[in-house]
Amino acid sequence: RRSSTQAEDENGLDNPALEETTLANTTQQPPSLPEGEITMIEVHRTNPYIELGISIVGGNETPLINIVIQEVYRDGIIARDGRLLAGDQILQVNNFDISNVSHNCARAVLSKPCTVLHLTVLRERRFGSRTQSQTERDESFHITLLKRDSNEQLGIKLVRRTDEPGVFILDLLEGGLAAQDGRLCSNDRVLSINGHDLKHGTPELAAQIIQASGE
Repeated sequence: RRSSTQAEDENGLDNPALEETTLANTTQQPPSLPEGEITMIEVHRTNPYIELGISIVGGNETPLINIVIQEVYRDGIIARDGRLLAGDQILQVNNFDISNVSHNCARAVLSKPCTVLHLTVLRERRFGSRTQSQTERDESFHITLLKRDSNEQLGIKLVRRTDEPGVFILDLLEGGLAAQDGRLCSNDRVLSINGHDLKHGTPELAAQIIQASGE
């Protein structure tokens, strides 16, 4: 199943601002974090006020729910450490749980000055090939999800796959707008959102589009 999703908000949505910067290409191969496992890493900085050099998306007011690294900027603290990559989830910062907080709250926690930063992170296990039963239904369809108020969540968890490009639905959160609508399912591929082509997109890009859908 393939879907084109449109998200609308009757009352408008105050979206978290996202920093826009050119993604830097790093030449060295970073050490690999294990996929599908929660890992704690320790990051040191001599000046506690130096920025980490990352931008984030997500927050409990977004479809991602969790806080996800959008970009790692070249020559930043995190880039020099070499272990974290775009797409990694940050679950805790110095033992403070940010797995279900607002975008702005997470930004504030990550911005607190400290010389030693303990991060609890998760690199999701990327999906392998879809089974035959999942690929049999290959029709495309369009749906419109209309928020009744700005606090209502779409409740869609989006992921990438290893075997094909694009954005896929990992799960629908119980009580969310998408689950109540009933037409979207786990493993559906999202082809576009509000007219933005996602055939070769990423979950992070999809989240930005949904965050900006306060129409």
